[in-house]
Order: sequence, then C-alpha cells, then structure tokens
Amino acid sequence: MFSDASASNGRGRQQRFDCEWRFHSVYHRLHGFRKCHSCSGSVSHTFTIQNFGATPLALTGTPKVAISGQGAADFTVTLNPASPVVVGGSTTFTVRFKPSKPANRTATISIANSTAGENPFTFTIKGIGTGTEINIRSKGISIPDGDTTPSLSDGTDFGTQKLKTKISHIFTIQNLGNTSLNLTGSPKVSVSGPGAADFTIDAFPSSPVAPSGSTTFTVGFFPTGGGLRKAILSIANNDANENPYTFAIQGTGDAPEISVKGKGVVISNGDVTPSLADNTDFGFVTSKNDTVLHIFTIENLGTRPLNLTGTPKVSFVNVNKAGVDFSIVSTTGQPNCAWRFDKLHNRI
Repeated sequence: MFSDASASNGRGRQQRFDCEWRFHSVYHRLHGFRKCHSCSGSVSHTFTIQNFGATPLALTGTPKVAISGQGAADFTVTLNPASPVVVGGSTTFTVRFKPSKPANRTATISIANSTAGENPFTFTIKGIGTGTEINIRSKGISIPDGDTTPSLSDGTDFGTQKLKTKISHIFTIQNLGNTSLNLTGSPKVSVSGPGAADFTIDAFPSSPVAPSGSTTFTVGFFPTGGGLRKAILSIANNDANENPYTFAIQGTGDAPEISVKGKGVVISNGDVTPSLADNTDFGFVTSKNDTVLHIFTIENLGTRPLNLTGTPKVSFVNVNKAGVDFSIVSTTGQPNCAWRFDKLHNRI
C-alpha cells in the first residue's frame, strides 16, 4: 500500500487517497507486470483504492481510470472502480497487460478524484513483452509482411533482365525480439506463384536467429520468357503474428511475350480443351451453308517487338478437315501490336 501527502478537507480532518496493489510491494511507484509472451499472452493485476478521509471520495474522471504514455495501447482497464467510495471504504480496478511486441512497455495510470492535493492521482506501470519479432529488409528498407507491391527501392522488383541471364538480390532477416527466432520451413524460404520457375533461392538463411541478430538469403531472377514474372516469397517462423512472413517479388524478361485471347480470356499455349468461354468452341451449326465467326486477339506482353514469322501467319495443324471446316478470314495489326484474326467454322 502507498499513500501520498494529505490534503485538508476544510473541517479539521484530512482526506487521503490511497491505492493498494494486491500482489507486490511498491518500489519507486513503478509497478511491474513481469514478463508476458508477446501477442499471445496477457497478465492482469488488481488495484485497490481506499478512502481514509472523513467524506466520500468521488472518482471524477471519464473514464475513472485513464491510461496514457508510450505503451498505453498494451494496457487495458478491464474492471473499473465504483464511485463514490464511502468513508473507510474501498473499491478495486483491474488492469490487463497484453503486449503487442517483445519489448519493455510502460504507461501511466491517472485517476481524477475529489481530493484537494492528489488530483489526479498518478503512478507508472510497466510490463515486458517476450517473444520473437521478425523483420525483413533489402537495400536498407523494411519490407512489410504481406506486401503485394514489389518495388525497385526495396529490392523486391528485380527490374528488366535479358533472357536466361541472372540477377541476384540479398534479403536480410532480422530478429527484433528478445527470444530466438526459428525459421521452421523446409525449405526455409519458399517460392510460389505463376512466375516461380524464374526465381531461385541461391543462398538460404541460417536458423535460429538470436535476439537482435540477423541472417541473409539470396534470390536470383533468371527469366525464361519475356514480360512480367511474378512470385511470392514465404518464410515460416515462430513469430506469433507474422507466420509465415510473405511478400511479392517480380521481374521482367527482356523479350517479346505472346498471349492469345478469345472473349478476353487467355488461351493457354498448347490448350487441348476447347471452351465456349474463350471462343475456342464454336458450338453447333445446323446447316453446311451457315458460318460462325470468332475473333481472337494476339497481344505482346513483352518488352521487345513480337514478329509473327509464319507463312501464313496463322495456320491449322493436327485438325481433321481443317482446310474444309476452318479458315482464316482476316488478319489485322502490326508486329508489337494487338493482332486479330477470325476463324470460319462451316459444320456439315
């Protein structure tokens, strides 16, 4: 229990505001919540307000117990005191510490009241969040967990690279916490996404990473085709709220890259399953004199001009009666632009 200097209530007696912490003795008014595992655990302490004065003690604040300071967000009043407090009586309030990061956290309790000399009544509380805190950087810039916007400035965009040549970027994994960071994946860094085949992990990070320590890994970009190649890096770890740690990477192959669409839907190279959705299925035609025209678009998604080198530019292969049932009606466009061609289907 502790008390501060008394203040006269004007009637020859003194009204004192006392606050008692039920668990531990007070030391220099710094109340410790001890250690709590960051992001997953919590600790609650109950405090007692006593009225040793001669008149009822009113708690006049809204809220009755306010918390401020650098670590205020990690402390919550879960049970508020009652007011007024009768002469010789007491009331309690409870504060919960739930750390958001592994670090020392401090805050100030403030209780506005009706005493003349102790309003507001304040004291400091503290707690220590324990755990790991992963952070990944490249080129001196932190890359947020879940980042989906690759950038040249933080090394997540590998820029434009000639086909079948490699460029490598180094990434640093930091442990900003106060317990060991374990990289739990196998492999420790994995690559996924549509362009994953064009990215390689050339050097893996070490594990565990000591508190305040770091390790690095190297990613190579080796484009096998033209255009934008995208992938996701994923690092499984024992951070309580950033597992796995993921972010997007990308690079551009310096070459032409052909794409063919029907009805705005991309048709995969080598596709053998015609579909109405992408115009590759022409449906039923009842008369041999009827025709169905479908338009297809050739796009160049690369960084170099796309030349259509065939004669004719569009031809049929491995199709029964191709010369009878299908024909190219027209082709329009120029290299490095969107091309259009039509197919004529004349079903018997």
